[in-house]
Amino acid sequence: MMYRYQEFTDGIHNFNDHLLLSLHLCVILRNALQNHTAVSRVMSILEATAKAKFPSKDTVLHAYLHFEALSSHVYSYTCINCGYYPKVVIMDLHKKGVFSIPFSEIATPPSDFKGDTNIVSFWESVTMEMIGRGFLSSGRKNPFVVCPSYDCWAPWIGPNTRKSDIVLNTEHAKLQKTKSCDVPDLDVTEERLGDELFNLKVDAVRKLCKECGLDTKGSRMDIVLHLRTEMQNRSAYDKIFLQIWGASGG
Repeated sequence: MMYRYQEFTDGIHNFNDHLLLSLHLCVILRNALQNHTAVSRVMSILEATAKAKFPSKDTVLHAYLHFEALSSHVYSYTCINCGYYPKVVIMDLHKKGVFSIPFSEIATPPSDFKGDTNIVSFWESVTMEMIGRGFLSSGRKNPFVVCPSYDCWAPWIGPNTRKSDIVLNTEHAKLQKTKSCDVPDLDVTEERLGDELFNLKVDAVRKLCKECGLDTKGSRMDIVLHLRTEMQNRSAYDKIFLQIWGASGG
């Protein structure tokens, strides 16, 4: 049995017996995130101020998340107009909340899965993954890691807003079955994507062209035509798609 003795009364958070954070720093990182400032930026500022090299920013982030996972939180957020039950929820683009994972690595959910997911159990498992990071020796795999799956993935809905701990996960309903008309559908999508290129500003078009490894010289029309031709390449197609529509959370 392994132990990590915490020294909260002395104002110290023990992550892995090697990295210790002051509770004051943990609170600073929390307030920074709540004000849209990344942990890595805060650490860069502290390094520049102290003229010292700190542990890697990823390690500090894991240590901070370890602190939050062990903390007791009261979620009391509410809309000033609608209270706990907003009549309309608008989902904006969430580029920073998206991670890349091959479609083939996500298993198809069981045939009897109807979308019901226990929100408490899921987020407790995420908490356990964060806590488990503090016990790992170098190179050891986290036994509590949460792997993305259609049948075990829950949104976060506040306890005063949700009807019960069982919530709906409908991501599996977005799965598309393979069909013979896939190619025509892709052609239509590429055509629309090509049309949307004309709505981009010149700077955005040149930047996109540079990311695709194309020559950025020439008129705006020339560059757009180059990009439309390059869209036959899947990698370039994905870059153009993300530039125009971004990625939406679900």
